[in-house]
Amino acid sequence: ASSEAEEGGWKMGATEVTSHTDVIRYIQSHGGTVELTAHLGTNFIIGGRGTDAKVSTLLDLMSKTDPNGTSKREEFARRLLELGGVHKWTFVFSMVTLALKQCDDEVTLFGKSIREHFPELAVARRSDYLAISDTAKQSLKGIEDDFGLRVDVESNLIDFERALEGVAKQIKSKGRANDPPPWLIRATKDFSKCDRWMFELGHQKMFPYSKAGSTGDHVIFYPDVFETFGEEEEADATKEKTHSLRWELDVMDDLSDIASVLPLVRAMGAFVSCHLHAGVTHVLCELKTRKSIKWSSRLYPHVIFADADDGRLLHERLISLEETASIRRAQFEVMLVTPVWVEERWNS
Repeated sequence: ASSEAEEGGWKMGATEVTSHTDVIRYIQSHGGTVELTAHLGTNFIIGGRGTDAKVSTLLDLMSKTDPNGTSKREEFARRLLELGGVHKWTFVFSMVTLALKQCDDEVTLFGKSIREHFPELAVARRSDYLAISDTAKQSLKGIEDDFGLRVDVESNLIDFERALEGVAKQIKSKGRANDPPPWLIRATKDFSKCDRWMFELGHQKMFPYSKAGSTGDHVIFYPDVFETFGEEEEADATKEKTHSLRWELDVMDDLSDIASVLPLVRAMGAFVSCHLHAGVTHVLCELKTRKSIKWSSRLYPHVIFADADDGRLLHERLISLEETASIRRAQFEVMLVTPVWVEERWNS
């Protein structure tokens, strides 16, 4: 909200607000009227914080009210639904400041109603509500997406910051089981091969699709951060439909250099597996003097790996995978790469 206020030009006024009295004084000083109850002539209902008991009560009231009802007792609740819900007090500052900018000065604005002369400024966005009704959400469908990004105009940095806050709230309320699948999963399952090139942007250097078509097989990383190597058969590893518990229970150090570059690996278009199987193309590990090297059974673990004991176990697993591939007359090639190698690929 701070960056939004600074860009909108109303940060100074908003930072002086210490209580609802300051908001009332601001509204009245710009020709507005403040009343204690809502009625047919009410234009906006303003609230303080989303966690306030009154706001929670009004949100609950909206969810239980029939918009087509005729009961006198529910007249206030129906008016609340018509207004879209409870607005943030910052919406008033934003609306007035934008109106002043269009008029150049307060003298020109004097006597003019914002709703009459600048009706577009009086239309609240999803982010302007503390509690929003289902009716208001539906009316915004053609203007904004579910996270408040405008669908008809180019969004700015503040819009995306606001949208990310919406994503975080949704994830927090729904939990990990309802998280949206990674973009790689959606790109490969929901789009045909000839359409996947659209996901290849500046940093997607490991994504095997371009306008020219497929450029190879998928890149699959195994990060050497687990106590065990997991499933050896690729078919068994890919059976996991949801987030593997190995990420919670089997990771030795989730703050290591290896773990820290995994977001870059995924962003570049590579899959990350928590199982070391024959489909893995890159093993992310710590090497002694090299940034990367093609693995071979002839390598000496104590010479190559930073940790000789862990390196020996990793080497033995790779030998086992190579032997299984040989029996099946399948090719087995894997690269050993370091976090530095990943960062250099990202920055190149």
